Amino acid sequence: MKLYVIIATVIFVIDQVVKHLVRGNLAFGESVPVIGGLLNLTHITNTGAAFGIMGNFTWLLVVLSILIIAGVIYIIALRKITCGWQKWGLAFTLGGALGNLFDRIVLGSVVDFLDISPLFNFPVFNIADVFIVMGAIILIVTIIFMRKEKTEDGL
Repeated sequence: MKLYVIIATVIFVIDQVVKHLVRGNLAFGESVPVIGGLLNLTHITNTGAAFGIMGNFTWLLVVLSILIIAGVIYIIALRKITCGWQKWGLAFTLGGALGNLFDRIVLGSVVDFLDISPLFNFPVFNIADVFIVMGAIILIVTIIFMRKEKTEDGL
């Protein structure tokens, strides 16, 4: 359990340090190309969830985030998960959720800055979002494959 809490903490710290650097070095709305048109650093904020869904419902998102974080911590603490990949998925999700929750509570909105829209026409996001999505993908894939293995074994 300790390793996964450390991983979640490292993700949270990296997310917050980078967001602090963005806030301190880029004016709001400023965009700086990093990788020749593939990636820009663009300083914006988001009062909603992913892709701006539920904008201006910050306190509802705070409550939902706290419930999700509590659920993840409870699952990790139970130590009933035997699949290492699922533990990684939970740690990634926990670290990212904590990063965005901190922003919502302290700043009133989430700082976003990773902009791949010149190439993919995609909303601006942050490191916490990346880990939340990676964690969710890991959890979904492992659940699907674990279910498939149980079905094939007749269980």
